Amino acid sequence: MEIPPLIKLLFWLTILVVSIYYFVYWLVYVLKQRRGIKYNGEEAIADVIDYETFQDPDGNTIYCPVLSFTTSSGKRIIVETQSEDGKLRRYKDGKQLKIFYLPDDPHQYYIVGSVPLQVYLLVPGVPVIIVACYFIVKTISSF
Repeated sequence: MEIPPLIKLLFWLTILVVSIYYFVYWLVYVLKQRRGIKYNGEEAIADVIDYETFQDPDGNTIYCPVLSFTTSSGKRIIVETQSEDGKLRRYKDGKQLKIFYLPDDPHQYYIVGSVPLQVYLLVPGVPVIIVACYFIVKTISSF
């Protein structure tokens, strides 16, 4: 029994919409958030003071650098951040990193030069979107 073309079309349209939302929308959202922090925030130098470690469900050790920086008002802020590749200790203790933060909420910040995790999600996302578009066109042409 063959699946009706309308059901195929709805399936691939759903895959396309979910893929665009999951793989593209969140990247745009994070990049827009970073831009807002950069243009509405202030620059600071943060020191890597420690690493927090934990185990992921697969038993891999994940490293989260702990940063310390001082706001322009003199308040010392300590934050734990997820690195782009949590399995690596990317920064050495004592390393200084340039960051931007929001003065009203210094816990809203980003490390200059860091790559958001959502960029890496484009690797599987783009092929899924291409395959979905291919099958949508193929299904529409069969009507």
